[in-house]
Amino acid sequence: MRVKSFRGSIREQRRWPGGMPAYGFEAYKGEDGVAYLRQNPRQVNVIREIVNRLLAEDTPETPAEIADELNSRKEPTPRGTRPSKRITDSGREYKWTAAGIRKMLKSEALLGWKMESRPVLGKKYYESVPVIDKTGKKIRMAEPIFTDEEWERLQAHLSERSFLVSSPTNATPFLDVILCGYCKGKMRMHVSRRETKNGRKEYPKFRCVSPRLVGGRTRYGCEDQVSWDPGRLLVALEHRFLEEFGDTEAEERIYVVGEDHETRMREIEQFVPVIMADMEPGRRYGTALMRPRAEKMLDKLNAEYEALSKAPTGDRWEYRSLGKTWRQHWKTARLPELEKLMRKNGVQFLCYPESFELFIPERLKV
Repeated sequence: MRVKSFRGSIREQRRWPGGMPAYGFEAYKGEDGVAYLRQNPRQVNVIREIVNRLLAEDTPETPAEIADELNSRKEPTPRGTRPSKRITDSGREYKWTAAGIRKMLKSEALLGWKMESRPVLGKKYYESVPVIDKTGKKIRMAEPIFTDEEWERLQAHLSERSFLVSSPTNATPFLDVILCGYCKGKMRMHVSRRETKNGRKEYPKFRCVSPRLVGGRTRYGCEDQVSWDPGRLLVALEHRFLEEFGDTEAEERIYVVGEDHETRMREIEQFVPVIMADMEPGRRYGTALMRPRAEKMLDKLNAEYEALSKAPTGDRWEYRSLGKTWRQHWKTARLPELEKLMRKNGVQFLCYPESFELFIPERLKV
């Protein structure tokens, strides 16, 4: 009750009420003997590094790749800066995760705002939101790590890279692009459900659905079938494709109905002898004044005939430029449009238990 009363009394003040500060900040005691927050230089550098790697124009990285690299160099996690005795005694370590990085970068605490926990309606968990004072303004406790422009750009990037996992009633994303690496069969979205005391929970995953006979009964999934978490699989697809072809001009395959040039070529074949006959003395183009006109006409017909003889005939597939790179198209196109474009270009993403293989048609490799 005393702690609750104390926190309530300083709720709209810049004072730090105690506890563990958000990653990137640390508590310190001011000249008046009261606790405040300030930036932690080491942690701010780590946050800046993560954001720079996410937003890199040439070779942007995914949160999962950054998390793996931070773990490999033993960089302390936000919770690992103050580990619990139970975790320490057990010998376990706190690990960076893609979800943890995204959650950290979406928190407005990075802007220096004072935050508080608020229950989510209809749920048994809480969300962290900025404290609003009586005048309707947020309370800033420390210097923000990002400017408003940097924050907006970061949030836009995180929103663009958030794939919504579809339910069984919706189509599987990239159905003809993401395939099983063993049988080259389709990987479909499967959602298993489990009833818990807190309600029904869903566990989505991509898995191979190639049919096979086992004991006279049809089973789905090849013998070496693999399953993947949707979020990590889709982010891996995006990163691998854009890393190799992000700056390549995007093209769309279209079906072109062939044109018949034979009629026009026969007409030219008939015109040329007539014009040449008219160039004889006493004929229409037989004078010095008219002969240059006839020669110019023959040159024009000859050029047209050569062009028509080299022009493709018959129905065919052609590739039309979209006027932007794959990276630009990825940022602006809707998921169904992007999926259709990759499918038409013959792109395939093969999945194995611990790796991926990006198959690209030879035409795109040129």
